[in-house]
Amino acid sequence: MNVEKFSVSIPKDLYDRLEKFMSENQISDRSKIIQIALRDFLDENEKDNRMVLGIINVVYDEEQSEEVLRFQHEYEDYILSVLHVHRGKICVEAIAVRGIKSDLLNLTSKLSSLKGVKKAKLIISTSEE
Repeated sequence: MNVEKFSVSIPKDLYDRLEKFMSENQISDRSKIIQIALRDFLDENEKDNRMVLGIINVVYDEEQSEEVLRFQHEYEDYILSVLHVHRGKICVEAIAVRGIKSDLLNLTSKLSSLKGVKKAKLIISTSEE
């Protein structure tokens, strides 16, 4: 396996959390953790033309339900299913989606820009290729 070495600077509190996690879970390979984190980051954020299945996790103010519902109808070609949960005046949804990864990332970005949306994150479950 061809590898590259590089140096990373992180805040002390983040380093301490990592060390504590590694100790509690008997993990000794810090490089492996960084590799997994980088792969996950790139899988979730790198735009490409693969057909993928995923979940958009969205959290928003209940007052904005109509706007989010309108958005979902506008992009219904991508949406397979929606799970909706109320937590007080907050709505939490898991929106199952299928489409070209770059399109889904753009859709998630548009969703996150709606008024009252506190969080919108695409989690790629699998590629269909």
